[in-house]
Amino acid sequence: MLEDSIKNNLEWTSSLDIDYQATNVRKTSIICTIGPKTNSVEMISKLRDAGMNIVRMNFSHGSYEYHQSGVNLPKTEVDLPALSEKDKNDLKFGIKNNVDIIFASFIRRADDVREIRKVLGEEGKHIRIISKIENHQGVMNFDEILEVTDGVMVARGDLGIEIP
Repeated sequence: MLEDSIKNNLEWTSSLDIDYQATNVRKTSIICTIGPKTNSVEMISKLRDAGMNIVRMNFSHGSYEYHQSGVNLPKTEVDLPALSEKDKNDLKFGIKNNVDIIFASFIRRADDVREIRKVLGEEGKHIRIISKIENHQGVMNFDEILEVTDGVMVARGDLGIEIP
């Protein structure tokens, strides 16, 4: 039995199946609105501990910029371009300023790294790319990413949200 061979917390954590399907899914939901009084890690943790399983964002408070932060969609394959126009401009800025390394966030597949290399072109071929693995899709495509990148960083913060 697997549990008998596990000797410590690291071995137990390493043996977890990230594709495990929950068997005790609730049929009802507790929806909580996040606003000025609940917008802190402490309050959201309290709400979660009390049973909240859906978060509603209240956009009547704050600016568009305030609410423009990323959204995590655990176990959802995202089919969006790897690079925005801003990202491409940032890469060009890096080339002009002779940077050595780029830490590329939310790399989901090998093609994301290839797209970065394409933007870097001949002028930026000396720039090393460190791929940040921050979601389920990146973990599932780890081997193919590893073949085309110069290094990997496992970003525990965002990855912990996706794969608790």
